[in-house]
Formats: sequence, C-alpha cells, structure tokens
Amino acid sequence: MVLLALGPLAVLAVASVARGWRWPLLWPAEWGGEAWRYVFAGESGMGEALGASAGLAAAVTVCALAMALPAARVLAWRRFAGKRAVFFVLLLPVFAPPFAAGMGLHALFLRLGLAETWAGVMLAHLMPAVPYA
Repeated sequence: MVLLALGPLAVLAVASVARGWRWPLLWPAEWGGEAWRYVFAGESGMGEALGASAGLAAAVTVCALAMALPAARVLAWRRFAGKRAVFFVLLLPVFAPPFAAGMGLHALFLRLGLAETWAGVMLAHLMPAVPYA
C-alpha cells in the first residue's frame, strides 16, 4: 500500500530534477535543477503563486472543517425532522457534475461581484471540500 501511495510521488520527484528522461530509459540520463530554480526565482512569480495557493488551501481547509465538524456531529447524534434532507443537501456537491456546479457558481459570483476575487475562489473551493470534510 505504501508503494502504491508513494510510488507515483517518487516518480514525479525524480522527473522534476531529470533532464530528458525518455521512454525506454529506466533512469534519467542527465540531471538538472532548472525547473526548481525557475520555481524559486524571484522574477518568475512562481513563489508568489505557490504562497497564494498554500494560503488558499489552508483557508479552505480551516473553513471546511469549521463547517463540516459541527454538521457531522449534529447529523450523527441528534434526531430531528428533515435529517435526511439536510444530509442530502450537504452531500449534493459530490453528486452534481463539477463542470455544471462550477458554471453555476461562476454565473452567481458574476452577479454578486465575487468573480476573480480571493473570496470567490475560496467559496468555490469550499463547495466540494465541505462534503468530503
């Protein structure tokens, strides 16, 4: 199981420092760190993008857990009318096609002025994150 989980990540790690790793070769013929130098170079803007992505991921994770944990506790331990409906609504983003949900959210965010904003991107990522949390 560990090999199945970490094997593809190991291949990606080797490929990130390989130069010209072609099909029949089991191991790269040349090594180089140009890709990583580009990522961490100040003029590429990649460091800023990675920082923004990490911040967004952390914010979505915290918000998804803050919403999902109380909902899961109530759904697990309480009896109330409409419990199945609430459960269905919370899991609806898992059942809906991602493209349709994304297009619907984009249209809504355009009307609300949230399109192309950090808050809009966070809310769009929260939709599929909450059911899985």
